[in-house]
Amino acid sequence: MLITGGNAGIGFAIAEACVKVGAKRVIVLGRSAERVAQAVAKLGPTAVGEVADQASLDSIDAFVKHARANYPVIDVLFDARANYPVIDVLFDNAGIANPVHSMTPDGFQVTLGTNMMGCAHLTYGLLPQVIASPTGRIVITSSWYAADCSPAAFALRLKDVGGRKDETSAMDRQYNESKALQTMWAEALQLALRAKSASAHVLVASANPGAVLTDIFDVTKAQPSCFMWFVRNVATKIITVRADRGAMPLLACATSPLVASHPGLMFGAPGPGNDGLKLRLFPLPKKLFTSANRDLAFAAINFELVAAGREVPKF
Repeated sequence: MLITGGNAGIGFAIAEACVKVGAKRVIVLGRSAERVAQAVAKLGPTAVGEVADQASLDSIDAFVKHARANYPVIDVLFDARANYPVIDVLFDNAGIANPVHSMTPDGFQVTLGTNMMGCAHLTYGLLPQVIASPTGRIVITSSWYAADCSPAAFALRLKDVGGRKDETSAMDRQYNESKALQTMWAEALQLALRAKSASAHVLVASANPGAVLTDIFDVTKAQPSCFMWFVRNVATKIITVRADRGAMPLLACATSPLVASHPGLMFGAPGPGNDGLKLRLFPLPKKLFTSANRDLAFAAINFELVAAGREVPKF
């Protein structure tokens, strides 16, 4: 198992659950070496700590290179022959929300650069490890906010999926759009993997964990907004659930046979609700989540990565 953002919040809850059920190796990936070390100490000897910043493509490259050098398995997707580690489940969980406006080292708006571009680049780098597992799965931590984008605004976002031209950041803009992009990208990735016999067994799913009390919405780390006021004064007291419950839909996506019947789709209760381990399809708005938008998003994300000097798999 590998969990991005695994040192805190939903990611740490996923790691704890994996350790409890006897996973042989749980890789906790985070951007702070100190916090990763603290998490691994709590999890015990089956946990392994690794450091990478999902906002930096260079940092992701360094981690992938390290992983390839330490856990050998034959590559089955890329053209070049190489060695990779086996990952049974990749939890793409790391993300940020409503940060003070800034750009990543690669020129992406920080929310889109972290939640979407970094997520895609890391996943592509680790795909051979997931494919090498006969039960490989990729689980994306999405959000009910993925459904909260206007089709017109999203059409504009498809012209700049990395937010290179964005001059401001807002929770109800880049965060929502990053989660919509992730959800569409997950389905497109599933279709691409299914099209090749070597990778057809891999399952991809995204999930809504509900309204979860984690430090992603820490008001001391975010720019002031009406949304953050609501989080601080209302949501944290009324509608949020603990991280261990928020992790349940993600864990269900990693284990449930239902995912095989609906590959690439999003699961979870609608809105901020949480069904726990009960898995059901998330109702996405049909005007936004079209096959055309999905294919355009996938192509645009891959184009941005190539423009940033990175390779993408030859789907």
